[in-house]
Amino acid sequence: MPAAKNVNFNLGHLRAYNTAANLENEFNQVQGRFEIELSKKTDLFIDDLINLTPGSNEIKNRVFVRVVHKTELGNFLCWKNGMQSEMHSRNENRYHYRVFGSSRLYLKKRLTALRLLPSITGFAFYNFGGKEIQYYDDNKQPFIKQTPDGFHRGRIVFNINSKIRDRFNISLYYMMQREFNILDNTYHNINYYNPVTDKIIRPFDNYNVAGIALGISLLKGNNGDAVMGN
Repeated sequence: MPAAKNVNFNLGHLRAYNTAANLENEFNQVQGRFEIELSKKTDLFIDDLINLTPGSNEIKNRVFVRVVHKTELGNFLCWKNGMQSEMHSRNENRYHYRVFGSSRLYLKKRLTALRLLPSITGFAFYNFGGKEIQYYDDNKQPFIKQTPDGFHRGRIVFNINSKIRDRFNISLYYMMQREFNILDNTYHNINYYNPVTDKIIRPFDNYNVAGIALGISLLKGNNGDAVMGN
Protein backbone atom coordinates (compact mmCIF):
# COMPACT_ATOMS: atom_id res chain seq x y z
CA MET A 1 0.00 0.00 0.00
CA PRO A 2 1.31 3.48 -0.79
CA ALA A 3 2.24 5.69 2.13
CA ALA A 4 0.48 8.61 0.46
CA LYS A 5 -1.43 9.16 -2.76
CA ASN A 6 1.20 11.58 -4.05
CA VAL A 7 4.17 9.22 -3.53
CA ASN A 8 5.30 6.63 -6.09
CA PHE A 9 8.20 4.17 -6.27
CA ASN A 10 9.70 2.79 -9.49
CA LEU A 11 12.38 0.15 -9.98
CA GLY A 12 14.09 -0.06 -13.36
CA HIS A 13 16.71 -2.16 -15.16
CA LEU A 14 18.60 -1.16 -18.31
CA ARG A 15 20.89 -3.30 -20.49
CA ALA A 16 22.83 -1.57 -23.28
CA TYR A 17 24.28 -3.36 -26.33
CA ASN A 18 26.61 -2.02 -29.02
CA THR A 19 25.26 -2.87 -32.49
CA ALA A 20 28.63 -1.94 -34.04
CA ALA A 21 30.43 -4.57 -31.93
CA ASN A 22 28.37 -7.73 -32.48
CA LEU A 23 25.81 -6.69 -29.86
CA GLU A 24 28.40 -6.56 -27.10
CA ASN A 25 26.87 -5.80 -23.72
CA GLU A 26 28.36 -2.38 -22.84
CA PHE A 27 26.75 -1.62 -19.49
CA ASN A 28 23.86 -2.56 -17.19
CA GLN A 29 21.96 -0.33 -14.79
CA VAL A 30 19.58 -0.80 -11.86
CA GLN A 31 17.64 2.24 -10.73
CA GLY A 32 15.29 2.91 -7.82
CA ARG A 33 13.17 6.08 -7.84
CA PHE A 34 10.88 7.84 -5.39
CA GLU A 35 8.51 10.29 -7.06
CA ILE A 36 6.77 12.88 -4.90
CA GLU A 37 3.99 15.07 -6.28
CA LEU A 38 4.60 18.49 -4.74
CA SER A 39 1.68 20.03 -6.62
CA LYS A 40 -0.42 19.31 -9.70
CA LYS A 41 2.34 20.78 -11.87
CA THR A 42 5.54 20.07 -9.91
CA ASP A 43 7.18 16.72 -9.10
CA LEU A 44 10.24 15.80 -7.04
CA PHE A 45 12.33 12.71 -7.91
CA ILE A 46 14.92 11.05 -5.65
CA ASP A 47 16.95 8.32 -7.39
CA ASP A 48 19.75 5.85 -6.74
CA LEU A 49 21.33 4.32 -9.85
CA ILE A 50 23.92 1.52 -9.91
CA ASN A 51 25.99 1.03 -13.07
CA LEU A 52 27.95 -2.15 -13.86
CA THR A 53 30.28 -2.67 -16.85
CA PRO A 54 30.49 -6.33 -17.99
CA GLY A 55 33.94 -7.85 -17.57
CA SER A 56 34.78 -5.41 -14.79
CA ASN A 57 34.32 -5.63 -11.03
CA GLU A 58 33.93 -1.86 -10.87
CA ILE A 59 30.50 -0.65 -9.79
CA LYS A 60 29.56 3.01 -10.15
CA ASN A 61 26.83 4.58 -8.06
CA ARG A 62 24.87 7.76 -8.72
CA VAL A 63 22.46 9.52 -6.35
CA PHE A 64 20.42 12.43 -7.64
CA VAL A 65 17.52 14.75 -6.98
CA ARG A 66 15.38 16.27 -9.73
CA VAL A 67 12.57 18.82 -9.76
CA VAL A 68 10.24 19.01 -12.77
CA HIS A 69 7.59 21.62 -13.51
CA LYS A 70 4.84 21.18 -16.11
CA THR A 71 3.29 23.95 -18.19
CA GLU A 72 0.30 23.48 -20.49
CA LEU A 73 0.62 25.03 -23.94
CA GLY A 74 -2.92 25.39 -25.23
CA ASN A 75 -5.14 22.35 -25.69
CA PHE A 76 -2.64 19.99 -27.30
CA LEU A 77 0.87 20.34 -25.86
CA CYS A 78 2.62 20.18 -22.49
CA TRP A 79 6.09 21.46 -21.65
CA LYS A 80 8.14 20.01 -18.78
CA ASN A 81 11.27 21.78 -17.55
CA GLY A 82 13.52 20.20 -14.95
CA MET A 83 16.74 20.63 -13.01
CA GLN A 84 18.75 17.69 -11.69
CA SER A 85 21.68 17.57 -9.25
CA GLU A 86 23.83 14.43 -9.04
CA MET A 87 26.56 13.02 -6.79
CA HIS A 88 28.70 10.19 -8.22
CA SER A 89 30.90 7.60 -6.57
CA ARG A 90 34.63 8.38 -6.47
CA ASN A 91 35.45 5.82 -9.16
CA GLU A 92 33.66 8.01 -11.70
CA ASN A 93 36.70 9.98 -12.88
CA ARG A 94 35.00 12.21 -15.48
CA TYR A 95 33.16 14.19 -12.79
CA HIS A 96 32.07 13.82 -9.19
CA TYR A 97 29.10 16.19 -9.26
CA ARG A 98 26.90 16.99 -12.23
CA VAL A 99 24.00 19.38 -12.78
CA PHE A 100 21.79 19.45 -15.84
CA GLY A 101 18.67 21.11 -17.14
CA SER A 102 16.07 19.34 -19.26
CA SER A 103 13.19 20.50 -21.41
CA ARG A 104 10.54 18.08 -22.71
CA LEU A 105 7.73 18.80 -25.17
CA TYR A 106 4.93 16.25 -25.56
CA LEU A 107 1.23 15.85 -26.38
CA LYS A 108 -1.25 16.74 -23.65
CA LYS A 109 -3.34 13.65 -24.40
CA ARG A 110 -2.25 10.27 -25.69
CA LEU A 111 -3.20 9.23 -29.19
CA THR A 112 -6.03 6.70 -29.37
CA ALA A 113 -4.01 4.10 -31.27
CA LEU A 114 -1.97 2.04 -28.74
CA ARG A 115 -2.27 4.99 -26.31
CA LEU A 116 0.84 6.52 -27.88
CA LEU A 117 2.64 9.57 -26.47
CA PRO A 118 5.42 11.03 -28.66
CA SER A 119 7.87 13.49 -27.10
CA ILE A 120 11.17 15.29 -27.65
CA THR A 121 13.57 16.18 -24.81
CA GLY A 122 16.76 18.23 -24.70
CA PHE A 123 19.48 18.13 -22.00
CA ALA A 124 22.46 20.34 -21.13
CA PHE A 125 25.04 19.04 -18.60
CA TYR A 126 27.47 20.92 -16.34
CA ASN A 127 30.29 18.91 -14.72
CA PHE A 128 32.15 19.44 -11.45
CA GLY A 129 35.17 17.58 -10.09
CA GLY A 130 36.51 14.23 -11.17
CA LYS A 131 40.06 13.44 -12.24
CA GLU A 132 42.28 16.47 -12.80
CA ILE A 133 43.83 17.20 -16.20
CA GLN A 134 47.36 18.57 -16.59
CA TYR A 135 47.25 21.56 -18.97
CA TYR A 136 50.29 23.00 -20.75
CA ASP A 137 51.23 26.46 -21.94
CA ASP A 138 52.34 27.42 -25.48
CA ASN A 139 55.91 26.31 -24.67
CA LYS A 140 54.75 22.79 -23.73
CA GLN A 141 55.45 23.47 -20.07
CA PRO A 142 53.05 22.33 -17.31
CA PHE A 143 50.78 25.29 -16.61
CA ILE A 144 47.93 24.22 -14.34
CA LYS A 145 46.37 20.96 -13.17
CA GLN A 146 42.65 21.07 -12.45
CA THR A 147 39.28 19.46 -13.14
CA PRO A 148 37.57 20.43 -16.43
CA ASP A 149 34.47 21.94 -14.82
CA GLY A 150 31.90 23.36 -17.23
CA PHE A 151 29.27 22.63 -19.87
CA HIS A 152 30.59 19.69 -21.87
CA ARG A 153 27.61 17.57 -22.91
CA GLY A 154 24.26 17.87 -24.64
CA ARG A 155 21.59 15.31 -25.51
CA ILE A 156 18.40 15.16 -27.49
CA VAL A 157 15.93 12.28 -27.14
CA PHE A 158 13.03 11.37 -29.42
CA ASN A 159 10.62 9.07 -27.59
CA ILE A 160 7.38 7.24 -28.37
CA ASN A 161 5.71 5.72 -25.32
CA SER A 162 2.80 3.27 -25.37
CA LYS A 163 0.87 2.89 -22.12
CA ILE A 164 -0.36 -0.66 -22.59
CA ARG A 165 -1.80 -0.87 -19.08
CA ASP A 166 -2.02 1.64 -16.23
CA ARG A 167 1.08 0.12 -14.62
CA PHE A 168 2.89 -1.13 -17.71
CA ASN A 169 4.35 0.83 -20.62
CA ILE A 170 6.87 0.45 -23.42
CA SER A 171 9.01 3.16 -25.04
CA LEU A 172 10.91 3.32 -28.32
CA TYR A 173 13.56 6.03 -28.23
CA TYR A 174 16.42 7.49 -30.20
CA MET A 175 19.10 9.48 -28.36
CA MET A 176 21.91 11.62 -29.74
CA GLN A 177 24.74 12.70 -27.42
CA ARG A 178 27.40 15.24 -28.29
CA GLU A 179 30.23 16.55 -26.10
CA PHE A 180 31.96 19.87 -26.65
CA ASN A 181 34.03 22.72 -25.23
CA ILE A 182 32.52 26.19 -25.04
CA LEU A 183 33.92 29.71 -24.72
CA ASP A 184 37.32 28.41 -25.91
CA ASN A 185 38.44 28.08 -22.30
CA THR A 186 41.52 25.90 -22.90
CA TYR A 187 42.26 25.25 -19.23
CA HIS A 188 38.84 23.70 -18.59
CA ASN A 189 38.59 21.77 -21.86
CA ILE A 190 38.01 18.08 -22.36
CA ASN A 191 39.20 16.47 -25.62
CA TYR A 192 42.41 18.27 -24.69
CA TYR A 193 45.55 17.74 -26.80
CA ASN A 194 48.57 16.96 -24.64
CA PRO A 195 51.61 18.34 -26.54
CA VAL A 196 54.03 16.22 -24.50
CA THR A 197 52.43 12.80 -25.01
CA ASP A 198 50.92 13.71 -28.39
CA LYS A 199 47.60 12.24 -27.23
CA ILE A 200 44.06 13.48 -26.62
CA ILE A 201 43.01 13.56 -22.96
CA ARG A 202 39.33 12.90 -22.18
CA PRO A 203 38.14 12.54 -25.82
CA PHE A 204 34.58 13.53 -26.70
CA ASP A 205 32.05 10.76 -26.00
CA ASN A 206 29.69 11.20 -28.97
CA TYR A 207 27.16 8.54 -29.90
CA ASN A 208 23.67 7.75 -31.15
CA VAL A 209 21.44 5.18 -29.43
CA ALA A 210 18.19 3.49 -30.46
CA GLY A 211 16.48 1.51 -27.75
CA ILE A 212 13.44 -0.08 -26.17
CA ALA A 213 12.48 0.60 -22.55
CA LEU A 214 9.90 -1.39 -20.60
CA GLY A 215 8.35 0.20 -17.51
CA ILE A 216 6.38 -1.39 -14.65
CA SER A 217 5.10 0.83 -11.84
CA LEU A 218 4.32 -0.68 -8.42
CA LEU A 219 1.90 2.04 -7.37
CA LYS A 220 0.70 3.91 -10.44
CA GLY A 221 1.47 4.47 -14.14
CA ASN A 222 4.90 5.52 -15.31
CA ASN A 223 5.28 8.98 -16.84
CA GLY A 224 6.75 7.69 -20.11
CA ASP A 225 10.13 9.44 -19.90
CA ALA A 226 12.95 7.88 -21.90
CA VAL A 227 15.85 6.08 -20.26
CA MET A 228 18.73 8.45 -19.55
CA GLY A 229 21.75 6.14 -19.78
CA ASN A 230 25.21 7.32 -18.63
